[in-house]
Amino acid sequence: MSEVWNRAGRLSGTIDVESRMSLQETAHAFSLALNAHFAEDQSGYFEEYPAYIAAAAGFEFALLGPPLPACDVRELKSQNYQLMVTSSNEGEPVSGHSVEISAFYAQFLQARSGITCEPLEMPATT
Repeated sequence: MSEVWNRAGRLSGTIDVESRMSLQETAHAFSLALNAHFAEDQSGYFEEYPAYIAAAAGFEFALLGPPLPACDVRELKSQNYQLMVTSSNEGEPVSGHSVEISAFYAQFLQARSGITCEPLEMPATT
């Protein structure tokens, strides 16, 4: 990805991932699909969400499992996983806007892993 494009805006997306396998097995399948090593998050950054994280090709990935029922404050509860994708922090965007890439990664991961993935498009920022 060219530095000019990356600095023009942040690339980001969120994908709903079918939870037919364990979170660890899904992380492994995505590791193979993206050629990126997903490791269990030990930082506590995602708090009550079990998470696996990876970085590759200028992107950061976070695969989140559902939180424990006692910690689940989500409006729409689901046992599916979510994959968050963002361009890396290197060279913060100049324009400050966000470019939605959920549909691309959902289709790419489904084709490469066989796991059902649906884009969860978020409103673009300006």
